[in-house]
Amino acid sequence: MPVLDFTPIWAVTYLQIAVAILLFGLGIPALLMQVIVPQELRSIVHKRRRLFGLAAWIVAPVALVTLCFVWLLRPPEQSQQGPWGWVANLLITFAIGVTLVFWLAQSWYRRDRVLRYLERLCARRIGRCGTPDESALEDLRFLGEQGEGGIEKRMVLSALGRLARRLQERGDYAGESLDQVLYAVETTLRGGGNADSPAQSAISELGDSENFQQAAGLLEDILDFLQEPASDGGRGLSSAPDVASTLRVIERVGILALELNYEAADMALLDTLPEVVRRAPDTSVAVSPVLFRLGTVALERKRFRLAVDALSKMESLVGRERPLHAERAGYYLGLIAQFWGAGGIARKRAIFGLAHMSFTPGFKECMRQAKRHHASSAQFETVDFLNQMERDVLQSELGSHLR
Repeated sequence: MPVLDFTPIWAVTYLQIAVAILLFGLGIPALLMQVIVPQELRSIVHKRRRLFGLAAWIVAPVALVTLCFVWLLRPPEQSQQGPWGWVANLLITFAIGVTLVFWLAQSWYRRDRVLRYLERLCARRIGRCGTPDESALEDLRFLGEQGEGGIEKRMVLSALGRLARRLQERGDYAGESLDQVLYAVETTLRGGGNADSPAQSAISELGDSENFQQAAGLLEDILDFLQEPASDGGRGLSSAPDVASTLRVIERVGILALELNYEAADMALLDTLPEVVRRAPDTSVAVSPVLFRLGTVALERKRFRLAVDALSKMESLVGRERPLHAERAGYYLGLIAQFWGAGGIARKRAIFGLAHMSFTPGFKECMRQAKRHHASSAQFETVDFLNQMERDVLQSELGSHLR
């Protein structure tokens, strides 16, 4: 046991040791955590874990080692390094090294583990009550919203897809509990930027093209489950509220993909819609406005391939009801009128479509109801195009065919 020598030099020496350990062993790791770990991960982990206890376990060993030096070891005489001095140096080095490793290796700051933890909380609540844990789902949505496009958003979308499947596979699922999950899917893709103008959002917060295609597959799986007929072992929920909610998300996500020039994602989203109607023809009323909106926005942005694809799918949809009744013709005629108003080759495509369509009780009556429908929705530009198209058609040879 070394001899204790309570001198001013002794006190100052070990005070310096204590301060150095605390500042370096705790301050540097904290600074590194600020730099390395994204803010959204830190905020969620700090909210959900009692890190004060964790910090105490880190500080306690450092403080204990410091006290051992202060009360049990004596600094070497003058500049000579005695055996206890070497022990002191090694222990200080070890304490600092352990603190750094412990802080940097905190697995709770790994994104995949945080996501698994939040997904587990949601799944546990789904198993008990049939609804996800709202707080955990909100944190999951926040991570998706703030995450960078690519792998970070892909992990969140995968978790949301599994939660949607858990909800749908419950025996008491009635097709009306996916709104929160669908909202999380949309905000994950949109990011945390300008909600009114997604193209102005920070690029790192927007989903990339693969994220949008993954979301298209996720939404298609949700619709497939809802529309699987009872005769095939499904639930037969084609008229459930979750169908309309999913279609609205497809519309908004499709428009966002148009703004970001993600053509492959838009094609994937459009391809889900005919299948919806094929499985449940009564859903055509909900699918028509989605095709109209996507086709109109595609035309506005001169994305003609997507616009023509939307029109072709609309024609396929209404072709099932030929002759097309006035009550169901509003969105079809509205989209055709958008092509007419675009002029040029787009107008020729509209003429081709009208030439192969028949209406009941007549073209004029269908146009009248279509204009009334779009006027009631404040789509005045579409009404103007409808008026222009009606005048031009009735003055042409096409008008005699449609009469």
